Parts: sequence; C-alpha cells; structure tokens
Amino acid sequence: MLNNEIFVSLLPIIIFNLIFLITLMIFAILYPGRKRDETVPQYTHKSFIGPFAREYGYWFTYPILQIFIKLKLTPNNLTAFSPVIAIISAYFYYKGNFAVAGWICWCSGILDFLDGRLARATGKISKEGAFFDSTLDRYSDGIVFSGIALYFHNNLFMLIILLITILGTEITSYAKARGEVNGIETRIGLMQRGERFVLLLLVSIFHPFFMIILNRFGITTEYPIIIVMVLMAVLTNYTAIIRIVYIFRKIRNSSSV
Repeated sequence: MLNNEIFVSLLPIIIFNLIFLITLMIFAILYPGRKRDETVPQYTHKSFIGPFAREYGYWFTYPILQIFIKLKLTPNNLTAFSPVIAIISAYFYYKGNFAVAGWICWCSGILDFLDGRLARATGKISKEGAFFDSTLDRYSDGIVFSGIALYFHNNLFMLIILLITILGTEITSYAKARGEVNGIETRIGLMQRGERFVLLLLVSIFHPFFMIILNRFGITTEYPIIIVMVLMAVLTNYTAIIRIVYIFRKIRNSSSV
C-alpha cells in the first residue's frame, strides 16, 4: 500500500517539478520585460504569495485558460465544478490517501484560480458570478476540512483543531465581506485562502515520504498534517481577529467624523 502511495505521489511530483523548473526559468528570463497583469496588485498582500509568484501562476495557466475559452465554458461552469472535485478530494482524505487527495485538491484549486480570469478574459464579470464563486469557495473549504475531520474521527484533539480551523477560515472571509459592505477593503493577515491551499497541498502530496522517514524513527506518521492543521488553526483565527479589529476601528473612525 505504501509503495503504491509513493508511486502515486512521486510520479506527478517528478513530472510537475520538471515542468515547473523549466517554465520558471523561462518566466524568470521573460519577467523583467513582460507587461504586468493589471489585476496582480489587487490580489497581492503581505504573505509568501507575492507578485512574482502570482504573475507566474497567470502565465503558467494561460494555455489552460485558452482551452476553456475555446470550449466555451463559462466562469460559473468552473465555479460549480470546483466543489465536486473537493468532494472527491475529501473522500480520499477520509480514506487516508493524502497524496491522491492532495493532487485532486490541486485540480480544484486550479479551477478556482481560473474562474475569475476566465470571467475577465471573456467579459463576463458580474456581481452574481463573484457572489456564486465566493459562496462555493466556502463550501469547498468546508468539504475538504470535513474529509480530514472524518479521517481523525477518533482523535478528539484533531477534531477540535479542525473545528477551530473551519471557524477561523469562515470568519476570515466573512469579516472581509462585511468590511466591503461598509466600503472597507482589506487583505491583511497571514493565512488567506491561497496560503491555506498551498500548505495543505504540500503536506498532502509529500505525505508518503514523511511516512517513510517517520516510520524509521517510530514516530506517528500523521504528525506533519497535524502540525499543519494546528498552524492553520492558529493563523486563520489570527487573520480573522486582526481583520475584525481593523474593520471595527475603520467603521468607528468613519462614524465619528
């Protein structure tokens, strides 16, 4: 079973890393003279996902975007399909096959990354589309975390940690949405959706390798994902709290003017 998991994890990693390294070198050469995407500043904030990484993501996924355009898919098509993939990913998390779950989750993330770009490229940006996307994103997050919770159903500590993570995740998004209702934009915080996605993806895909190393030392092989979920629980709620404080102060100051 472990050998199968390692193969499932290793083969895509080798292929993806080769593609990643080659395309990253090409992009690094092109980047200085390349026209910047006007939407990048809007989505860039103080985290490990900076302008260069986001520009590279846009450039790397451009061929996929063109395929979707030729197929005449709509942004809502991509948005609606993302939770379906999240359900499949959650099932593999529940079964403990984290490597497969991680790669499936990656597919869901790609769709989520591209639906907004497809809307802009096809001139189909709309308030209802943005609402639909934001709402289904919350479902996708909850579904994936629920799959992990089902895997840890006999571990009370992890169930509490996952509950705290889900609360922090939802309040982070809700605080931002409520701030926008009051005319206050904010992207502050260390653990937004992109950061959560990257951390979960990395610990999931490399899980079989962690198993090999930890088994040799007789250490519980679930420690990597436990550590990441504890980190998410802390940082999602930290992000939620500083957003609440920031928006509360902004609203109070504007009311007193």
